[in-house]
Amino acid sequence: MWKRDRNNTIELIMVMILLIIITLSIFLLIQGGSKSYEQILANKDSFDKARVASSFINVKIKQNDYSNSIEIVDDQFENTPSIKITHHGDEEGLFTYLVYKNGYLYECYIDGFDTPSLAFSEVIVKVDNILFKDYKNGKGIVVYTSYIAQEQVMELRNIITFRTK
Repeated sequence: MWKRDRNNTIELIMVMILLIIITLSIFLLIQGGSKSYEQILANKDSFDKARVASSFINVKIKQNDYSNSIEIVDDQFENTPSIKITHHGDEEGLFTYLVYKNGYLYECYIDGFDTPSLAFSEVIVKVDNILFKDYKNGKGIVVYTSYIAQEQVMELRNIITFRTK
């Protein structure tokens, strides 16, 4: 009888050790899956914001594509390159500036009497980085929008050509 109790005790201890190992494995698997899911969401969020910024700039340029109405200027917003859109028609004398500053894309909609500044601007979206470059000597604008994917900085390039030039 004493030998039988000892065998039951050893079996019980082995079962407990096996349950602890299984529980620990499940915990580690769930924790790893949770971290992967959070990383996937962060990557998707960064890409979506870059896409929204690029699309917003594209729409603004296409809406206001008149002869010599869109240019990249450096003399506003503390020498930060920005896109200057000169409006025509009912909005004659009004300007829109699109500028990347302090991690945000801003839109500044003003009249000719005001000086563009972030105080008059609306935040569009938070993005990692945006660069504006001239495309083929004034035939368009290239917008480079950076985002984070799998802990690497990636770049979304959008070439916006003017219909009027």
